[in-house]
Amino acid sequence: MAEASARFSSLWIVESLRDGDLKTGRNLFDALQSNDLIQQGTLELQFRQPKSAGQFLAVLGEIIEASMHGCFPTLHLEFHGSPDGLELANGDVIDWQTLRLPLVAINEACELNLVVVVAACNGVHLIETAKQLDVAPFWAVIGPNREVKAYEIGRDFFTFYDTYFRTLNGDLAVSALNQHSNPTDRIYQLASVEGLFKRAYYAYHEKYCMGAGRRERIERLVDAAMADPVINTLGITGVRRMIKSTLSDGENHFNAIKTRFFMLDKYPHNADRFSTSFREIVELNQDGL
Repeated sequence: MAEASARFSSLWIVESLRDGDLKTGRNLFDALQSNDLIQQGTLELQFRQPKSAGQFLAVLGEIIEASMHGCFPTLHLEFHGSPDGLELANGDVIDWQTLRLPLVAINEACELNLVVVVAACNGVHLIETAKQLDVAPFWAVIGPNREVKAYEIGRDFFTFYDTYFRTLNGDLAVSALNQHSNPTDRIYQLASVEGLFKRAYYAYHEKYCMGAGRRERIERLVDAAMADPVINTLGITGVRRMIKSTLSDGENHFNAIKTRFFMLDKYPHNADRFSTSFREIVELNQDGL
């Protein structure tokens, strides 16, 4: 599906829709029950219907617990959505950043293999949870980039899972998901966390490590350091020289952030899955993203 691959052993369909809405999540769960992978016990299928934000967070807690005991989940969300977050059946709204911490906990428990499928209008905006240079909240997110109708959701995501279960090929499944899209304007997007990390670090490097941004950053750090009476004894010239020397080692800084983001300290084998290098970031700054 993306630059790396993810392990996958269970599908959790979570639906929170209003009374009167077409129950696309329930329909998907019922339709997938007859799949061979599920009937043979190769894949675990779960269904939950939380009504409120609190109940939804409790379901995520259940998935965290399952992941800590060897579950490698794909999380499929059937909600109403907006660029700002998800709406629950009772009208509660949960924004993307509120979802970040439970998603990080699931992703950490399953060794950075979490796939989140957001079957909701503007669902791909879940990428907002991965735009900060901190621990990754998922391996990949799949969702529409605009408003979609319930019948489109029901049709397209059944095709997506049916294709994936038959072929075990993520690229074919995403292509099938978009078979009713305009080829030049695909409705459903897949965003990998490695791609998001590259963009986030590129933006950081461009803003704080080059030109005027770097100079402003140095002066802020000098002002903060001079407030320490021990460091202050070095004098402002010595402090500025020390900070410039520290900041010149951009590759070590990059590697420290990459280690945290991809959990390489806890899961060293992830180094083989996520190969982004500092040189790539420098080249992006030279050539443009």
